[in-house]
Formats: sequence, structure tokens, C-alpha cells
Amino acid sequence: MAVQRSLAACCVGLRRDEDAMLLLERTHYRHDPRWLLPVSPRLCLACLLELLPESGVSLVRKKHVLSCFRDALLRHASLVTQLVAQDQRVCIHFISMLFGFLCSVEDGSVTDLSIEVLVQLTMQLKLEQIIHCLLDECHKQLCNIPSMQDSLATLTLLGKLVDAIPVLADELVKEHGNLIEHLMRGLVYPNEVVQASVCYLYGKLYASSVAAELLSGHFREKLRPLFLSTLDSAQTKELQINCLGLLRQLLKYDLFVSMIMNKFILAGNAESVEGPLGETSLPLVLKKFLLSRDESLQVASTQCITSVLVHSPVKHAAAFIHADIPEFIFEHLSSSNEVLVWSSYNCLILLVEEPLFFSKCHTVYGIEAVVRSLQGSLKMTNTELHKQGLLLFAEILTRQPEEIRLFTSSAMCGDAAHTLQEAVSSPVLEVAGEAVKATSAFLRKDHQSTPPVQYTALRALLEAMLSRCTEFSQTSMNVRASGHPCSRESEKAILRRGKFLLSTLEGFKNACRLAVEFQDEPLAQENPFTAPSAEKEDTLEGFSEFLLSACDSLCIPMVMRYLEQTIHPGLMEVFLSILCSLFVIVPHMKEKFSKKLAASSFIRLTLELKARFCSGPSHSALNQVCSSFLYYMCFSLLSASEKTGLLSSEASGNLPLLLSLLSLVQLRNKSEQELDSMAMKLLHQVSKLCGKCSPMDVDILQPSFNFLYWSLHQTTPSSQKRVAAVLLSSTTLIELLEKTLVLTWADTGSPPWTEGGSPRSALLCSAWLLAASLSAQQHDGNLKVHQTLSVELDQLVKTLSFPKKKAALLSAAILRFLRTALQQSFSSALVVLVPSGVWPLSASKDTVLAPLGTSQVLYLIVGLQNLLVQKDPLLSQACLGCLEALLDFLHARSPDIGGRTTELNPRPQGLVFLTALHVASQPWHQFLLSTLLDAGDNAFLRPEILRLMTLFVRYRSSSILSHEEVGHLLQDKALADLSTLSDTTLQALRGFFLQVQSMGLLADHSMIQTLQASLEVLSSTSSAQPPLEDMLFLGGVAVSLSHIRD
Repeated sequence: MAVQRSLAACCVGLRRDEDAMLLLERTHYRHDPRWLLPVSPRLCLACLLELLPESGVSLVRKKHVLSCFRDALLRHASLVTQLVAQDQRVCIHFISMLFGFLCSVEDGSVTDLSIEVLVQLTMQLKLEQIIHCLLDECHKQLCNIPSMQDSLATLTLLGKLVDAIPVLADELVKEHGNLIEHLMRGLVYPNEVVQASVCYLYGKLYASSVAAELLSGHFREKLRPLFLSTLDSAQTKELQINCLGLLRQLLKYDLFVSMIMNKFILAGNAESVEGPLGETSLPLVLKKFLLSRDESLQVASTQCITSVLVHSPVKHAAAFIHADIPEFIFEHLSSSNEVLVWSSYNCLILLVEEPLFFSKCHTVYGIEAVVRSLQGSLKMTNTELHKQGLLLFAEILTRQPEEIRLFTSSAMCGDAAHTLQEAVSSPVLEVAGEAVKATSAFLRKDHQSTPPVQYTALRALLEAMLSRCTEFSQTSMNVRASGHPCSRESEKAILRRGKFLLSTLEGFKNACRLAVEFQDEPLAQENPFTAPSAEKEDTLEGFSEFLLSACDSLCIPMVMRYLEQTIHPGLMEVFLSILCSLFVIVPHMKEKFSKKLAASSFIRLTLELKARFCSGPSHSALNQVCSSFLYYMCFSLLSASEKTGLLSSEASGNLPLLLSLLSLVQLRNKSEQELDSMAMKLLHQVSKLCGKCSPMDVDILQPSFNFLYWSLHQTTPSSQKRVAAVLLSSTTLIELLEKTLVLTWADTGSPPWTEGGSPRSALLCSAWLLAASLSAQQHDGNLKVHQTLSVELDQLVKTLSFPKKKAALLSAAILRFLRTALQQSFSSALVVLVPSGVWPLSASKDTVLAPLGTSQVLYLIVGLQNLLVQKDPLLSQACLGCLEALLDFLHARSPDIGGRTTELNPRPQGLVFLTALHVASQPWHQFLLSTLLDAGDNAFLRPEILRLMTLFVRYRSSSILSHEEVGHLLQDKALADLSTLSDTTLQALRGFFLQVQSMGLLADHSMIQTLQASLEVLSSTSSAQPPLEDMLFLGGVAVSLSHIRD
């Protein structure tokens, strides 16, 4: 009675016939109610266990019950899981029974349903024992079956299980390794359904990086050739898809890519796409799929090619290019299937990284397909497709070799410009950004059709690009003005705006460069096919004026608004490059343009940029373009001033500032520069301007002389020679220099010209330095002289003998001039040293030293000693340089310097006091040296003192510097930290020791060894101090330290 009541309770609520099919009536009454599912469908798990293996129950009913169980498992996963997991033994038995049922049925739909139930139940139970049980059952089944045909269900189940539970891949490979051998049997079995199941399982196993590493040897030794052969011969779509799926998994790993592709790279010559004999070529197999009419196979094969190229386009692209695969991928761009077009874009982006892609002219063949595809995709809503297509277009435009024209017709070029115009107008910022980059790459001379150049299309494209940038900038400004709640988001918006603005400016810069390049193309000036009577619109002149107008009305306002928020050095570099280009593009407008820029504080802006970003070695490109911009500005403003005349109030007020700016800009350039034609024109303008001035125009001449002096020292040797030739050709400039130098001893005006620190004194310094530089360049290059420069030698010596107070820089400049004259032995074609009658030649002995006299030499030596005692570093270097040149001059004029006075070798009368040896050995030099060394320990480690001692050693002045003192200096040097010394000091110290060594002053063997060791140390020692800038501003005077010192 109890059993009947229980059975009756179980049957309450069941739907008559349909629900009765879910139970096994003859046994259900014996089942515990806990095995009954409490929700609909009211399944009894115990009935299910007995029903499925029951031979008397129809397959249709079994399928229905199993289907209901599947539905319950999907709708009530937790309840069914609890029901099954009540008893672990029952659970394992249930899984085994389901697996047994799977292996016993032959109906495909029932097999699929059984696999689905097994996979879902295993996933929901999450019991390790259940999983092990199922894997063991599968393993036994595969080992015991007589035919691989019978293994189809098991293989499919394993594939689905690993797909649902990826960690099973590692366990299968580690714990059931011999199962992999059975997979090889399935791959060679002549049934593509079985082969498809094996490939599917392989694909899931290789999806795990751990399992893939464990199976790498298996692939290399056994699977690779068999798999490629299977892929090549596959006929059914299922096998083709599964093979391509396995291939994609393999191609994720560089190891397998190398295994597959290296066979073809190493086989035969570079142009062969055939593998070794008996091997299947992957490029040719994938090409076959590309040629199929099935778009899913086309997508899969394209993605496989992309997967190979991702690892190394340079290494693997050639094999696909030689197989002519790009040709067929280009054809796929006409498809309406977005996935196929997207995949083709990705693949082509990687293929274009290989130069062979262009040399085979694939882009010439495929560019029309790319443009047409872009036109079609822009009508769709898939913005990712838009971006990828524009990226491909930009890559092709950028990488296309100049010698291979991309657009073979004007129509195709016009279509490309129109497509880009539509793309840059996209409301989606990312799409517009990619379009701007593509536009920048499109604006290349070899991409334009000639003749005619389609200036109207280019103008429309640039207008669209600038309008989109203006719209985006204005939107960002409005958001900022409304007060965005998050400052971080505001910063991101500024960065996005700056990035878009930079891309736009780069495109506009390329348009300007295009206009410059077309200036040398006669056929590009205008459309040659326009009728003579028709108005010529497509002209380079009109396009150039448009560029100037667009920059003035759009570019400059956008940049200035952006500068209110932040400053981007790269953006400013591109912007200033545009401004520099416009000076060349519209030369008839440059003076008006430069005045407008100057009135808008662009000179100040540029100087601020140089001061903020270009003080160190960073941002060298920005520094260069800033200097070029200021160069153009100065040249244009100077030209405008010359036309209006120097007497105008505007010119007289602006010229000094302009010239000062010019000299400052050049002094900031630390490296040697090669002067271009524009720089030479500017140099000519400045020299002409100087020639029109008088020495009283100090405010104009001082920066002008600084600029000319810089051009003679901070440029390349070839440029220096050209600069000197230009300056020497200006007779008015040489005459001005002569008039200015005379003022050194004229002392006219109040305050005196030579008063140290005054503007007039600074002008004299620059004049002497400029004269010395011109004389050296003329003498070294044997340049033509159009006007000589006369200097009174007596007055020069007198000025040096009785220097003014606080005039150290002026004395140094005059000394440099005199040193140049001495080095040339007063033989300069430019400088003529004339006597003034202060010290007339008193005897025939003075003719040996002409134009110098004996008294002048003595006065000069005393003057040099007095200047040295001042201990001014720059002045001391100039004194030592002049003293060296003077002694060299005396040595050349008195050849008996090294001989002894004997009856057979008497000294000529009157020359005994004028030999370099005698002059260097005068006792007052000892007092001079003592005075200079009276400055503490290691005072001798100063370059000027080392150079002075080198002179004494050279001319054997043992009375001034004895052998013992040299030895003491050598010992003192060993105690000094050489790394703290400047490079100039190290160079002077090495020169001193080399002179000591060459003269053989040291007799002690240990001292000689010490000297040799010191020289070796000095040759490998570098200063820890930062090097000094060579060109400096000292009291408003541009001074080259190397010019004074060397």
C-alpha cells in the first residue's frame, strides 16, 4: 500500500500520455521520490537510468526522454545538478550509462544529443572524478574499437569536452598520451567525417599553450606533413573548416609557423613557392581556398595568411607574394561581406611591409580595388572597417616607391582625392583621424597626376581636412568652456585635440612641400589642356595663394587656440615648418606675410620656444626650424626695410631689434651649419646694410658684425669660404671696417670709444675680430680682394703697450688681429699695415723685422707681460697666442736661434736682441712666471700658464724654467685629479709634456719614465666637466673661444 501511495504521489500532476513517456511505468513505483525532478518536466532519474539501456524501448522514446533531460538541464541547471550529484556512485553510473548509450546508437541526431547532454552535465557537475571517469571511458573505447569509423562519436565527444573545458587539453596530453597515436590513425582513415573530428580535437588541444608545447615534437615528427596533405586534399566543407581551424591554432605559435614555413623558405630559390619534393606548399593550399566561391573559406584562409605574417612579415611575406596571393585578396575587397573585407584589409596591411609587394606592382593592380572598397565601406556603419581600410590606404601611399607611379590615370587620382575628402568629413573622430593620415601620405608629388595636376581636387580635400579639424577644435573648446567635471577627462580631450591637430598640420605641411616641388615643374604650373580663352583655375599660383590664405585663416588660429591650453614641441615644429614653406611658396607675399607675423608676436613666440625646449640637446629639429623661421623673418623684414629706406622711422626703430634677434638666433646654434641659398641671400643683405652705415650706427652694426662673425666661425669650412668671398666682395663693408678700426686710437667723442664696457668699445671688439677672421679666410683660401684694409701698425702696438682700463676684451680682439698678421708674416693681400711715423726705422737692422722695428718688438713684449699679469683668462689666452706668433716670427726672421756664437758662427750685429731665444730668456719672464704662479697649489694647471711654460721649454729658457723645476711640476701633476680639469687644460698639459720630451730636458731615467706614463694617462683621460660653448656673448660681443685661443 505504501509503494502504491508513493507511486500515486509521484504521478500527481503528470500530463497524461506525454508525461507518462518520461517514466518507466513497470519499475517507477520502486524508485525513491528523491530521484524525481521537482519541476516540469517531471523526470525521474532512476527511470532514465533504466530506460536508456532497455532494448524494448524504442529509440524515438529514448531520444524524447533524453531531449527532455537536456531541456531540464539547460533551464534548471542547479536542480538537475543537485539531483544527479546526490549519490556519487549513481552519478558515475549515469555518466557511464550515457557514454555507453552514445557508443551504441548509430542515429546521428541521437549521437549529437547524447554528446550535448554529456558535455553539459560534465560542465555543470564540475566533479574531477566524473571527468576522469569520462576520459577513461573514451580512452578505453578508442583503444578497443576495431575500426576508426566506430570512434567518430568518441572523437566528437572529446573535441566538444575540450572545447567546453579547455583545461582538459593539458590532462589529455599528459595523462592519456597514447591516445594521441589513435588520432593519427583517424587522420589517415579514408573518411573525411572522421578526419574532420580528428582535426577538430587537434585544434582544441593545440589551443592550450601547455599542450601545444608538449605536442611540438609530435607535430614536427609525425603530424606536420600528414596534416598539410589532409588540408590540401580536403573535399568536404566540414573537413576544410576544421583543418583551417587547426591551422589557425598552430599559427598562433612562432615555433609551428617556423616548422611549416621554413620548408618553403629553404626549398629552391627565393622565388619558389613549391615545397621540397613530396611536401605540400601552404601558400598554394591557401591560395586554393582563396579561389573557392565559399566566402567562409575565403575568410578563414585570409586569416591564416594574416596569422603567419603577424610573426614576421619580412620573413614570410615573400612566399605569399610569389604565389600571387595579393592579387586575389585585392579581388575580395569588392565583396559585400564585411568580415571578408575586414580580413583582407588586415592581411594586406601586413603584406605591404615587404618591399617585394611593391616591386611586383601589386599595388598598381590593386589600388583601384582599395579606393572602390573604401567608397563602398564609407556608406556602411562599421567604423572599424572604415579605419582599417584607411590604414591600409595610408600604408600603401606611404610605402609606394617614388619610381613606380601608383595612380596611372587622372580619373583614379581624382577618385582617391574625393574618397579621402569624404573620409576626413566623417563624424567619427577616429575615422577622420585615419583619413587625415592617409591624406598626408597622398600629398606626394609622385601620387599626383601630371599633366594636369588636379589643384581643384587638392584644394577641396585640404578644405575638408581643415574644416573637420576646426570643427573638432571648436567642439573641444565648447566642452572646456562649459566646465567639464573631470579634469583628467579634460586632459585627455586636450591630448586628442592635439593629436588630431598635429596630423592635420602634417598633411598641410605636405601640401606646402608639394607646392614647392611643383615650382620646378613647367607642366605643373597650370592645366595645359585649358583653352586659351578660358579662365585658368587649376594653376599652381592659385593653389599656393590658397595655402597662404588657409594657413592665415585656419591653421594659425587653431594653433594659437591650442597654445592657450598646452605647448607640444612636435606640433610647433610642424607648424613653423609650414610657415617657412610659405615664404618660398608665395615669394611675392613674403614681406607682407612677415610683417603680419611679426605684428602678431610670432618672433617672441619662437624665441620662447627656443628658450623653453631647445636649451639642451633635446628637440634639435625644433631648434633648427625655429632658427630657419627667424631666418626667413629677418630676411623678409630686412628686404622690406631696404625698400622703404633706412631713414624711415619704422626702419630705424625695428632694424636694431631685428638684427639683434638674428645674431642671437645664430649664436644659439651650437653645431656647424651648411648655409643654404636663403642664408647666403640674408648674409648679402646684412653686408649691404653695413656698407650703408657709418661707424656711429652702433645699434645696427653691432648685431650685424656679430652675425657676420658667427657666419665665419660656426659654419662648415665650405660655407666659411663662401661667406668670406661674399664679404670681401663688398668694398663698402671693408671701408667701414677700416673707418671703425681707426676709432680705436682716435678717442673722439664722449665717452671715448675705447672705454671698457661701452657700446662703442663693443663695436670695436667686433670689428677687430671680424677683420682678423676675414684676413685669415682670405689668406688660407687665396680669395680675391676688391678693397684693402689699412691699419697703422705703430698705433696698434702703442694701444697694446698702453692698454686702457677695463678694456680686456678689446685688447684680446686686437691681439687676435696682430697674431693673424704675424702668422702671415705681414703678407696678407687684404690687410696693409702702414707706419705712422711714431717709431721710424732707425737702422738697417730693422729691415730684417719689417714692418716691425726693434723698439716695437720690445714694447710689444712688455705690453704682453703687463696684460698677462691681469690674469684675465680670455685675455691671457690671446696674449699667449700673440706671444707664440711673435716668437715664431722672430725665429723665421732670425734663423740662428738654435746655434752657438763662435768665431766660425758669429751672430749678426744688431740681431742679438731680436732672436726668439734671447727674447724668451729675458730675466723679467721669471718674475712674470712667479707672479702668475702665486695663486695657491697647482696654480700651474691653468692653460695659459702651461702654454707660457711650453714656450720657455721650446726656446731652452733654462734660466726661467730649470730642469729641476720641470721635475717638480711633473711630480705635482701626479697628485692632481685630472678628471677635474677642463679639456683645454688637459690639452695644454699634454702639449707641455710633449715639448719637454722632445727637447730632452730630463736626464734622470725615473723621471723620463714618469713623463712617459703621464703622457699615456693624458692621452686616455677625458674631462668630467661639461664642455664650454665655443661661441659666447661677452658684453654684447660674439666671441669664438677657439678663435681667440687656437
